Amino acid sequence: YLAHTSLPVGGENTNCVIAAHTRYNGIYMFKRITELLPGDEIYITNLWETLVYKVSETKVIDPSDSQNIYIKEGRSLLTLSTCHPFPESYQRYLVYAEFVGTK
Repeated sequence: YLAHTSLPVGGENTNCVIAAHTRYNGIYMFKRITELLPGDEIYITNLWETLVYKVSETKVIDPSDSQNIYIKEGRSLLTLSTCHPFPESYQRYLVYAEFVGTK
């Protein structure tokens, strides 16, 4: 997860931000991130449980636009972030997902 953001444990007033490369030397961590659509589920497994998040929005931002990864009052969020567009990477592609429960 991105330093100084919430741990992946859910809960009100949290935003766990996970950043990864779209493609990097044959490693495809977030290769298909742009295929995620509102309503799709994302599962994050921590040491205790599997958290379920539903995609709510995607956004392309400038890398210096850090307010887009801040905690949003009263919400439990997961934000996925990657460089965009590939291979130029002068922007960031964000996927926002809301916590809906555990599995």
